[in-house]
Amino acid sequence: SPSTANAEFSVSAFRALSTEHIWAMEAPLRDAQWRSLYGLSYPVFTTVVDKLKPYITQSQLSLPSDYAVAMVLSRLSHGLSAKTLASRYALEPYLISKITNMITRLLATKLYPEFIKIPVSRRRLVETTQGFQELTALPNICGAIDGTAVRLHKLKSDIINPSMYYSRHGFPSILLQVVADHKKIFWDV
Repeated sequence: SPSTANAEFSVSAFRALSTEHIWAMEAPLRDAQWRSLYGLSYPVFTTVVDKLKPYITQSQLSLPSDYAVAMVLSRLSHGLSAKTLASRYALEPYLISKITNMITRLLATKLYPEFIKIPVSRRRLVETTQGFQELTALPNICGAIDGTAVRLHKLKSDIINPSMYYSRHGFPSILLQVVADHKKIFWDV
């Protein structure tokens, strides 16, 4: 059984990475490192944590919200098993599974509706689902999602934090996320 000291060390190590060390790096390098660890940039990570924090706090989880979200994102982005994550984060595998279930459920119920809009019409939803099934032979797909960095040629001089606009590719950009139906028609941008 992992000791409490190891768990505390893991939380402290995460705190150090996510506070002092991460802000000492240049934005593109910081985001590239964060992306490689958790599958998304640091600013997006903090947004996700801020939006989920009230719900995680209500659950009375004994771990800090950002630590729990980071652990689950690490698991999802790298396909790690509960056993692997348990040794890495000094927690029991059953606890990793419980936290993963809770965070993914919150992502699906609290964040998904805010960021991904599905067709309101039942007819269009059924048509799209059937269209994807004919194309892919996979059931219950109601949209294809993708994103890209759209290059900004010039940043305004009054922007407070210009480093937030730098993509992992090293140029200033904004992220474009699109959801399309089986006919490649955008229904959420």
